[in-house]
Amino acid sequence: MSSIADDPPIHRLSHDLLLHIFEQNAHMFADDNALITTCITSQVCQTWRYLLLATPFLWGRLLDFDVLARSTGDGYWGDELSRNPREEEDYANQPQALHFLKTIQDNLHRLEILVVNLDAVEYVRHHGSWNKLVSLPAPQLQSFDLTVLSDRDGRRTPFGGVYFSPPASFADDAPRLRKFRAVQFAFNLQAPWVCCLREVYIEHSTSLSATLNALATTENLECLGLHAVWVAEDDEHLQTVHLHKLKELHLDSLHPSVCGILLDHLRIPSECALQYTLRLSTHWFADNVDNNFETALTAVIRRLSECARGYFLKKVPINLLFHYDENLLCITTHVQDDFNGFHLHIESPLLPHPKQIMATFLSEFTLPEFSHVTELHLEIAFNDKNISLLPFLGCLSSIRTLTTCCWDPDFFKFLKEKLDSPRSVLPLLRTIKMQKPRPPPSLSVENYLKDVDLSEFMDALDGYPVEVVFSR
Repeated sequence: MSSIADDPPIHRLSHDLLLHIFEQNAHMFADDNALITTCITSQVCQTWRYLLLATPFLWGRLLDFDVLARSTGDGYWGDELSRNPREEEDYANQPQALHFLKTIQDNLHRLEILVVNLDAVEYVRHHGSWNKLVSLPAPQLQSFDLTVLSDRDGRRTPFGGVYFSPPASFADDAPRLRKFRAVQFAFNLQAPWVCCLREVYIEHSTSLSATLNALATTENLECLGLHAVWVAEDDEHLQTVHLHKLKELHLDSLHPSVCGILLDHLRIPSECALQYTLRLSTHWFADNVDNNFETALTAVIRRLSECARGYFLKKVPINLLFHYDENLLCITTHVQDDFNGFHLHIESPLLPHPKQIMATFLSEFTLPEFSHVTELHLEIAFNDKNISLLPFLGCLSSIRTLTTCCWDPDFFKFLKEKLDSPRSVLPLLRTIKMQKPRPPPSLSVENYLKDVDLSEFMDALDGYPVEVVFSR
């Protein structure tokens, strides 16, 4: 018999080369089936099995509990995956949440990436154990991303809660950590691994001075998210921080005055994608506590407009979403080579004088840089007073496709007058795409459309100078 049958070529490969091949196929964040593939590989022969089980760093990439939760019964091999080769403790009879926590705690020293989407009930029930987890050494950890989710109106949304934990320290032993995001854990601004971070989301309440002091050490930071930053009474001498490598800056629900001060003390590249989301809080208006809110918001809109113009000089906007009504003011741009772009989102139902803010928003973002935009998604509540839209539409000289969910016949009559020859706006427009309207939460689309006079709407489209397409 041929020796090739007894010793196939694959078995002639060195262990180092085999491990390299196994490693390329054992990354669950690159391949959803990586865990299953590796487990099947470990069953090919005794040599491969011993080799794989003797390589704990490789299994540290494969603790995918979504897969393990589906692998129960006689074929369950989660315990073999999660235990250390020198330990034989069996976790199978423990509740799943405790099993998960125990497994992570026992393996944190060899994990490289830890991503957890946790139900709020389970988090509250075991938050003490989670506190312990982030106090353990994590010498191999590169990315820590924990999101606690709760059911709200049938949707899974991030959970803020009141069970905030002590600062995550990882026993000051996380030298390889590059990404930290965990809304439930305070960010340890003094931890020695902070200076090595490239992506961080500070979502726990922190003072502006402490935040700037910590950011001053992060020379290689590329992505920064800030939430619930506040100005302390003694924040008089704030340092200016230079973040020359920053690519994305996310500011979520910062008070406009805080946002303005922060931007005054950050030096970021003009091509950094800036996103500011403002969800108004009722306590900002209680008993007229903040009489200067409108002034601060007006000032920050103007400041963000300046940032946008600098950004558009480096990243030419191609696609534009513009939402303009008394409930929401939003502008989002996308550039050709990168989905991320400039984003400003202001939820405005609580504004004391929404019309004044709306006027400022519209005027500050009627920008000549929008002349490069070819696709516009427009969401407006149209009325006869929307004549102020004309300057905005006038700067969109390259628009070829307009997408809208506004079914108001008056809007189309207004637009038709401007599109008829000679066109005064949107000279290159070829197509209008109609989407289903977005009614208030209390109404279905069907009931909302009952209030729309479709015959009047179709009359408004009669002889329209551009193609109108209805999408499902």
